[in-house]
Amino acid sequence: MSAKVHITIIGLGRIGTALGRALKHAASDQVYIVGHDKDPERARVAVREKAIDRGEWNLPRSVEGADLVILALPLSAIKETLTYIAEDLRPNAVVTDTAPLMVPPLRWAQDTLPQEVHFIPGHPIVRDVLPSSEVPSPDIFRDEFYCLGTTASAHPKAVKLLTDMLNLIGARPFFLQPEEHDALMAGVEQTPRVLALALLHAVTQSPGWRDMRKLAGVQFEAATYTTYTDAEGLVAELLSNREHVLSWLESMEKHLAHWRGLLEAGDEERLHEHVRVLLDAREQWLKAALAREWEEKGPQEKGFSFRHWLFGETFSRRWRERREK
Repeated sequence: MSAKVHITIIGLGRIGTALGRALKHAASDQVYIVGHDKDPERARVAVREKAIDRGEWNLPRSVEGADLVILALPLSAIKETLTYIAEDLRPNAVVTDTAPLMVPPLRWAQDTLPQEVHFIPGHPIVRDVLPSSEVPSPDIFRDEFYCLGTTASAHPKAVKLLTDMLNLIGARPFFLQPEEHDALMAGVEQTPRVLALALLHAVTQSPGWRDMRKLAGVQFEAATYTTYTDAEGLVAELLSNREHVLSWLESMEKHLAHWRGLLEAGDEERLHEHVRVLLDAREQWLKAALAREWEEKGPQEKGFSFRHWLFGETFSRRWRERREK
């Protein structure tokens, strides 16, 4: 009986569970997945939903012998987790994460992990919004971009490993320098969150909030949505990318001043043109996002073996030794 590829998923929330389900759905006979979460109930649900083969409550023990470790954790939890698992990772293990920023996790990994362990930052772009009570589908990554951070020191075999994993689950690899990724994310993630907080601050501190709150509806709810329910995680994300966020806020100040000028001037024609162009731009973005159709879309690789995907030439000797036992 041949051995299976050993994968550990740390963090069994929405992304971790969906990744486990996607991998098991695509290659259940070739992978053995161990899951760890601080909440034992999440691990039980993950086993029941066939996202993992077993749960392991002991964090360092969960990564022992793992070929691939996926940290499906909030940004604020990654540094501490890397510290806990560093000594228990096997040589040539590949570690990745799913956080919305790449530079901080990469820096922590370089400071913490042994040289023979390869870290590649990752960030899945997931658009499906589900109630927290629902089990995420294994298809939420299909045709979606999954960012991988590439650097001059990135091990080619580790990059290839993760690229093939993404093809396996139907995702579309999007290669970016970590610094470039974080600069882009500041514009579409962190800055919108700061603007949401600023609006909340202005409105809830207004003397009229007592009555305004009774009138607030879908528009206010959408404009103040941050995806975070805890202050710790949101603050950690903002501070970790603050230079890029500050740059975007400077740009926003100029744009707000421009819009204020348009309103003060009362120029209906110019306002109409501005609004029309921007609404059209948003509509085009939404159409492309919902259809998963972007101009640069290319063919995905087909027909690879999961074992060959993971081991390739680098791990072929270890694979043969396993089979001979």
